[in-house]
Amino acid sequence: MIKIIVTTLALIASATSGAQLTHSANSPLLAGTKSAKKNLSTEDNYNLTLKKEALGHFFLLKTSLIDTPPAPTGNPMASKVIFFKKSGPFIGMFESTSGKVVTDSVKTQILLAKFPILNETNTSITFNFEEGMKTLFLKGSYYIAREGSDPSKESSYIVHESFLNKVELVNKHIFIEQFLRVETPASGKEPAEISPVHIKYDFSTYTKNENFTPTPSPGFYNVGYFENHPIYPVDADGNINEYTATYIKKFDISKPVTYYITDNTPAKWRAAVEEGVLYWNKAFGREVLKVAALPKDASIFEPGYNIVQWLDWDTAGFAYAATSSDPLTGEVQNAHVFMTSSFAIGSYQTAKTYFERFKKEDHTNKKVFGLKGFASAITCENSEQRAEADLERFNALVETMEEKELSEQEKEIIYTRYVADYIREVVAHEVGHTLGFRHNFAASLDTNIDSKNYDKISKHYLLTGEVDSEVIPGSSVMDYTPGFFSSLAGAKIRLEESALLYDQHVVDVAYKGASSYSNLHFCTDDHAGEFFDCYRFDAFNNVLEEKKYGSERSMKNIAHGLLKDTFNFLSNDQLTHEEKISKFDTIYLNGTSDGLYMAKNRFKELALRAKKGAKSIKSGSNLETEFLKIGGLSHNLIEFITPKKKEGILLSDYNRMFITHFLDLSKSYYQEYLTPELEEKLNEAAKKYALEMESSFLYEALPHITTEFHYKDDNFNKDFSNLVKVLFSTKSEEELVQGIYTPYYNYKNGEKSLRKRASAFLHFDFFPKSYSFKRTIKNLKSELAEDLNQLESMISSLYGSLEQAPDAIYDYFFQEKEEIYRN
Repeated sequence: MIKIIVTTLALIASATSGAQLTHSANSPLLAGTKSAKKNLSTEDNYNLTLKKEALGHFFLLKTSLIDTPPAPTGNPMASKVIFFKKSGPFIGMFESTSGKVVTDSVKTQILLAKFPILNETNTSITFNFEEGMKTLFLKGSYYIAREGSDPSKESSYIVHESFLNKVELVNKHIFIEQFLRVETPASGKEPAEISPVHIKYDFSTYTKNENFTPTPSPGFYNVGYFENHPIYPVDADGNINEYTATYIKKFDISKPVTYYITDNTPAKWRAAVEEGVLYWNKAFGREVLKVAALPKDASIFEPGYNIVQWLDWDTAGFAYAATSSDPLTGEVQNAHVFMTSSFAIGSYQTAKTYFERFKKEDHTNKKVFGLKGFASAITCENSEQRAEADLERFNALVETMEEKELSEQEKEIIYTRYVADYIREVVAHEVGHTLGFRHNFAASLDTNIDSKNYDKISKHYLLTGEVDSEVIPGSSVMDYTPGFFSSLAGAKIRLEESALLYDQHVVDVAYKGASSYSNLHFCTDDHAGEFFDCYRFDAFNNVLEEKKYGSERSMKNIAHGLLKDTFNFLSNDQLTHEEKISKFDTIYLNGTSDGLYMAKNRFKELALRAKKGAKSIKSGSNLETEFLKIGGLSHNLIEFITPKKKEGILLSDYNRMFITHFLDLSKSYYQEYLTPELEEKLNEAAKKYALEMESSFLYEALPHITTEFHYKDDNFNKDFSNLVKVLFSTKSEEELVQGIYTPYYNYKNGEKSLRKRASAFLHFDFFPKSYSFKRTIKNLKSELAEDLNQLESMISSLYGSLEQAPDAIYDYFFQEKEEIYRN
C-alpha cells in the first residue's frame, strides 16, 4: 500500500460560475504529493492532489523554458487559462476556450493533457503529473502582428525522460520544476534530436484584475508595443465579439512594480543597474518602478518576482528581456531581464587585455543553444552583431584614452564612468521591453550629433562625464546604437530629470491613454532593412554620413593598432637609430585581413543602403538627397574605391585614408623619436600596408555593388567605366613572356578571384531601362577589345600566330577574352 504524504502546497481557484472558494495553507485546492515507497518505482516522485471542489475552476498556468548549458537563461511561454475535469480513471487538463472561439453556440473543449489517477478520496484526487505530460507543448509569449504569423501555432515535443525536481507552495502559487529529455522531430534533412530541457510551471488562481484596462495595439506606425496573442473579446453582457482584439503587454501601475536585482550583481555596477530600472519613472512622472534585492532562495522564472539577473558571461555580447502576461488582457505578470557581464569588466587594464584577446578569437560560428524548432520570446537578439558593436565601442574608448596623457587612476575613473553609463542605457532598454515597448531603430535619427561634432562631444563626455543639455544622442533607449551613443544616452539618464522624447511618448500612449501620433521617427524589427535609414546600429540624422564616417574612423583605428603594437620599438631607448632602421626589414606586415574587414563591415553598410527600392522612414527624405549630402552615390560607391595614380602610388582614395591617418598619428605616438630616415621608413610601411589592403578590399567590395541601384546619378557611367578599365587594363611588373605582363588586380581567395568578380561587375545590368548605360557598356567593351587585339598581335609577333602559342599563353589569352565577353 502506498502511503501518500501531502506537502504544504496550495493554490487559490475561482469558479466561472461565480462560487468563490477560499484558500488556506491547511486546505489547499491543488497540492504536491510525494510517495514514500522505499523501492524505486515510477511512483517515487512528486504527484499532484486536486480537491474535488476545484474541478472546473480556472487556474492560470505559466510555463518557462530554461535554456540548457552553456547559458541557463530562458524564456516564458504563452500563459494559459486552464481547468481540470475528471473522467473515469483520468484527470484531464483543458485550456479555457474563452477568447479562442468566435461563437459558443456549439460547446467544445481544448485538451492539453490526460493524467492517470493514482488515488481518490471523497474530497481529493491524486494524479501522476509526469505521466500525463508526455508531450511538451510550447507557444511563444509574444505575438507579432504581421502577415503570415499564426497566433495559434504551438510546437510539440515528445518527452523521453522526466524528473520532477520540485513541487512547492510559493505564496499563493504552486511552483513545479521539471527536467526533461525531449525529442525534436526530424525535418527535411535535419534528423531528430534528443535535447535536455528545464521547465518551470506556475499554477495560480485566475481572477480578473478590475484595476487593469486592456489596451488595444495601435499597430507599428508611430510607436511599437509587444502584443498578446489575439483573442475574441467578451463584452460586459457576455457577448463574444466576432472580430479579434490584440492587446499590448503592459503592467498594472495602480500598484508599485518592483524589480529584484540578483546578489551577484557587482557592487561597482549596482547603482547603474538600479538607475537603469528607475529611469522610466521620469516618463511616468511618479514612482511606479522600485528596486529591491532578490531573496537568496529565489531564482529566475519563479512566482512573485520581476528579476534583473546579472549573468557572469563576458563573451555573451547581449542582454535580453522576457515577460509572461495574462492571455486575455495583456497584463504583465512577471518580467525578467538578463544582463550579461560582457563589456562590464572590472577594471580598465583588465578589460583592455581581455578585449585584445577577444578580438583575435573567432566568434563567427557560435552555436545557438535552445530547443530546435521553437521560436523563443527573446526580445533582443543578434548577439553576434551586438558583440561586434561592443568591441567597436571599447576600441573607440581605448583609442580616445590612449591619445591623451592620462594617469592610470584617471583612466580607471573614465572607464568606470563610461561603462556605468553604458549599463544604465542597456538596463533601461531591457526594462523598457518588460514594460511592453518594442525597439525603435529610428530613434537615432532624432539626434543633433553628426560627423562634424561627434569627436568633440564624445571626447568632452569621456574626459568630464558631462553631456551638454542641448546635445541629443537620440530620442530613445529602445534603439541599438554604435560608438559612444549608448553611453551618451546613459549619461543623460544619470544627469537629467526628463526621459528621452520617444520614451516619454511610448509611456504616454500605453499607460496614460495618449494618441499614438508623433512627429518623432519610428521603426522596429519588422521594418529593419525595409528602409535605408532603419537598420540596427545606425547613427546620425543622415545614416549615410555615419557609414562614411565609420569607414574613416575604422581606418584610423587600424592605424592606431599598428602603431601601438607593431611599431612600438620606435620608442625603445635601448635600440640605436641603426637598429630601429633595420627593425623595419624584420616586420611582417599584411593588410589583407584588414582590407576584407573594411569591405565586409564598413563599405558594405553604405552600399546596401543604395539598393533598388530604397526608401526613407523620414518624411520628405529620399536616398538621392541623403547621398548628395556626402558627395553622391557614384562618388562614394565607385569613384572613391577606384585606384588612381597619385604621388607615385596606384591606390584608391578609400584606402589612401589609411596612409593619411597612419602618418599623422605616428607623430602623436613617436614625434620625439622620429628622424627623416625613420619617417621615410614609416611612409614606405604605410604604403605597403595600404596596397595589401586594396586588393582584398576590392575583392570583397565588388559583390556589394554588383546590384541594381535605386537611382543613377550623372557621374555613374563615367565612374563605372573608369573602375572597370583600371581593374582590367592595369598590368603588374611580372612578365609572363617577353613584353606580356600579368594582370595587376588578380587577388585570389581560394577558387575565387578579384578578376572573376570584376568580370561579373562588368557584365551586370545595373539599370535595365537605361539606354545610356547600355551605350556605356558597349563602348567599354570596345575599348577593352582593343587591349585584346593588341595582346593577340603581341602573341602573334612572338609565335607566328595565336594558334602556335604555347598552351599557357593560349589559355591566358582566352581567359582574358572570356572575362570581357563571357563567351
